[in-house]
Amino acid sequence: MKPKCPVCGHGGPKYIGKRSDFLEPNQLHKFYGTFVANVDEFDRRVWHCVVCGLQFVHPSYGRAEFESLYNGEGYRKFAAQFPPLDEFKSTYAREFLEILKNKFRPLGIPEWVDEFKHCHGRNPTFLDVGCGKGQYLVIFNELGFNVSGIDSSRHQTEWVRERLPFKVETLLVEDVPEEQKFDCIFACHVIEHQSDPHRFMAKLVSHLQPGGIILLETPVVQDWGRAEHRYRDIYHTLFFDQFTLSLLAAMHGARTLRSLNVPYREPSGVFVIDVLTLFVRDDSLPRELSQLTIQCFRACFGQVLEDFGEWGRFFLRVTHSTNLFARAAYFFLQHGFVATAKTTVHFLKQGYGKRRKEGFSRRE
Repeated sequence: MKPKCPVCGHGGPKYIGKRSDFLEPNQLHKFYGTFVANVDEFDRRVWHCVVCGLQFVHPSYGRAEFESLYNGEGYRKFAAQFPPLDEFKSTYAREFLEILKNKFRPLGIPEWVDEFKHCHGRNPTFLDVGCGKGQYLVIFNELGFNVSGIDSSRHQTEWVRERLPFKVETLLVEDVPEEQKFDCIFACHVIEHQSDPHRFMAKLVSHLQPGGIILLETPVVQDWGRAEHRYRDIYHTLFFDQFTLSLLAAMHGARTLRSLNVPYREPSGVFVIDVLTLFVRDDSLPRELSQLTIQCFRACFGQVLEDFGEWGRFFLRVTHSTNLFARAAYFFLQHGFVATAKTTVHFLKQGYGKRRKEGFSRRE
């Protein structure tokens, strides 16, 4: 029996293949064999929703499986692959933090903080969902937030407590007390690990103060057309693009305000792209859309994406730059996916509810 799409609920997804089908023989064991004893248990089927376009793993992981992935000695070894930032004061650490901080400037976060302080006379509260080793706690503290964090891995939270003066707890977002509210909620590379994205998004929105913002960063499934780089990661169960992420948020009353592509190079040397999206609460959004409506919106998104692809290939042919990587990076940073995301949001807004003034103002 075919599974239902975790986002739109359509019951007829297309089977793509198992994770390992997209890799060289034994590649899955090569990547994760030293970190996870039972790699084959996570070599599950990948499906593609023909209505909204989400790609997802089914069956998904249960809570016990997630805990075995993140709280075992294997994950400690996996996390150790990434260079530690020590006390966040070394030259390398500061350069890295500044790179991470700069990606929030095009979203207008510094201006948002200034306006918040002017309106409320205090620093905005901030929750980092999946805080890891605390680099974003440091960054948002420097941006003017009153920060705190949660993470499902006790190894990560213990690491942060030993080095940073911020409040962090070993919790899932579903376990955060309902009465706790925040002005800004940030989840970087968390939503793609969820088994129930609707429950996750609903929890984020429920913990948001009136006028607050949500920031989500997640891998883009198209990723230069190499989705297999996404499938191989056994920690991921959901594979989003700008459309499916905006659709999920809209179904819980959160509107996409701004979206940005974040390209970077993995420790393995693979160049990948993430999407960083800013959401605001908008109760005028419809919580339910027919599958036909979603399919029409998805078709519009697909056409825009295809058009930008064609334009990009033309751009690469006619530009005078001799560096292919530089040309491609310039195109995708300055055009492509950012405009596609904005256009998709425009489609989603057409004909539904009242229009609201764009911007961060809390006096509207």
